Amino acid sequence: MGVGDLSFAAIHSLKAIDDWIATINANMGGTARVGYKASRVTFTGGTALIARNAAGGALPIQIPEQSLSNAGTSIDFSQGAIVASTEKTHFAIQGKGFYVLRDDSDSDGVPDGGTYYSRDGEFHLDSGNRLRNSLGLLLVSAASTGAAVTVTNIDILDPNSTTGLQGGPIAIRQINNESDLQFSKYGSTIFLQGTATLGGTASNLTITQSLEASNASLTQLVPELSLAQKMFSAISKVLQVNYQNIDTILNLIR
Repeated sequence: MGVGDLSFAAIHSLKAIDDWIATINANMGGTARVGYKASRVTFTGGTALIARNAAGGALPIQIPEQSLSNAGTSIDFSQGAIVASTEKTHFAIQGKGFYVLRDDSDSDGVPDGGTYYSRDGEFHLDSGNRLRNSLGLLLVSAASTGAAVTVTNIDILDPNSTTGLQGGPIAIRQINNESDLQFSKYGSTIFLQGTATLGGTASNLTITQSLEASNASLTQLVPELSLAQKMFSAISKVLQVNYQNIDTILNLIR
């Protein structure tokens, strides 16, 4: 199989469109998640064929790519809408930056595991008045020791200062090349550094009693999903007709 083989081209394209549909479905599920950033699929073609160059006034014969390939995916880190919350331990970042989260592998309240980055500001207090996310990762303060954020007085809690906090304000870390962040084992709203380079820390970016909504939009995703499904159906039909033609030829030979 190769260039000109409809079965090869169709199957290759179906795989790329299937990945596209999976990404769209993930984005649709992420519309209700705090701090979720939509993923985008980038396509490329297969192999183009130049059967004849232009010569003597004759037009060239060039066969463009007959298949789609998934060239990669990118994450859209644009700002999501800031929505109000009634919880004093819910925060939203306005502008660039990420919350710094750390593993607490032995559950002693001391960050001693891997470092992660997230825009999800839905935190709660544990038994030691430390701020954790829903997966138990500790929120890190801007103190040089990278200690967990400990709340001393929730009624006057200010994430941008030491008011109501021990160890300094909540750390907001800048990422110089956000596109190089990688999904972590904790899901698609919590990132690993990957090949991204870190910028400096910054405070006064956090809005209290607020959350950042997902930047994935159903008004964009529903038509995109419809287009992807139609493409999948059309290419499946091409594959089906090609197999029928092969069966017809084999029956003639018999």
